[in-house]
Amino acid sequence: MKKLIGIMLAVCMIVPLAAGCGKKEEPQPSGAAPTQTAVSTGRDPLNGSETISEYKPVIAMIDNSEAARPQEGIQAADIMYECEVEGGITRLMGVWNSNMPDVIGPVRSARQYFTALASEYDGVFCHFGGPSESGDKLNVYNYMERNDLFQARCDGLTETEAYYRESSCSAPHNACLYTEKARAMIDFTPTVRAFQFDSEVALANQAQEISLKFGGNLTYTYDSETQTYKRKVNGKEHRDSDTKKVVEVKNLIFQFTNYHDENVNGQLADVAGGSGKIVYAINGKYAEGTWSKDSVKAKTVYKDADGNEIVLQPGNTWIHVVPTGTDITLK
Repeated sequence: MKKLIGIMLAVCMIVPLAAGCGKKEEPQPSGAAPTQTAVSTGRDPLNGSETISEYKPVIAMIDNSEAARPQEGIQAADIMYECEVEGGITRLMGVWNSNMPDVIGPVRSARQYFTALASEYDGVFCHFGGPSESGDKLNVYNYMERNDLFQARCDGLTETEAYYRESSCSAPHNACLYTEKARAMIDFTPTVRAFQFDSEVALANQAQEISLKFGGNLTYTYDSETQTYKRKVNGKEHRDSDTKKVVEVKNLIFQFTNYHDENVNGQLADVAGGSGKIVYAINGKYAEGTWSKDSVKAKTVYKDADGNEIVLQPGNTWIHVVPTGTDITLK
C-alpha cells in the first residue's frame, strides 16, 4: 500500500570515492579545554547509546552538492540536518559528539536558519564564511551576533589552523576540518541538548521506502537486517568517503516549514521560531506529529500525535527541513 503525504501548513510564526577530504596528520591543539561530564540519563543524549560520551559537540556545515559527494565523516554524525539553499540544492549540517572522526568535510558557508538550529547544541559551530554584506537581510554574522548564538565558533576564514584544503578536490568543495582543533575551542561547560530514546520503538504505518523531491530525487530504503534506512540521491547510493559504505540512518524526521526567497543568492527557512508538522520514520514504520520552537535559541521539540515528545531508536538521526507542501511517498 502506498501513502502520499503533502503537508500544506501555514507556519505559525516567523521568528567517485575520491571526492572526500581524505586523511591528513592533524596538528596538535595549543591547549586543552576543561573536562565536562554529560548529564547522566542512562543514555547518551544525542544517539541514545548506553555509553555516555563527554558532551562537547562539533557542529559543522557540510557541502552536499554532487561535486562534494562522498563527504567525509557524515555517517559518524549523531544528528544531521538537511535544508535547502539557493539553486535548488541542499546543504547538510552535522552534530558530532559520541563518534568523532579526525576529519570532516567538505565544510561550506553558513546560513541564518542553520545557525538557529546549531545553537540548540551549545557546542562549537564550524563553517567557512557566509553572507556578510552590510545591511543584507541574509547577513549571517549580524544574525549570530544579534542573537548571541554561540560561545565558540570556528570560521574557516579566520581559524585557518583548524582547516586544510584537500588537494585531490577543487575549491570550494575541498575545505576539511580537524575536529579536535575545533573541539578544543569549547572552553566552557555546554548545556546538554537531549533527545528521548528507547530500544523498542513501534510505529503503526508502513514505510519500507520513502521518496521525495528534495535537492534532487531523495530515496530511503529500509534494511531489516541492519534496522536502518539506506540513502540514495538521484538514484545513486550516497556514500561516506571514510567508511566507503552507503549512508545508513536509524531515525528519519521530515520537518515541514516555509522557505522565503530573499534574492538570487539566498533564502530563509522558518525554523528560528514557530511550529509545524512532521513525518518521522523508524524501523520501517512512520507516524505524523508536530514540531515547535519558542525562540531562536530554544530547543526544537518534536511531538507525536498525542502531544508527547517523540521517542527515537538509539543511533543516528537525520532531520530534513522540507518546504511546506512537499509530497512524501511512503510504501
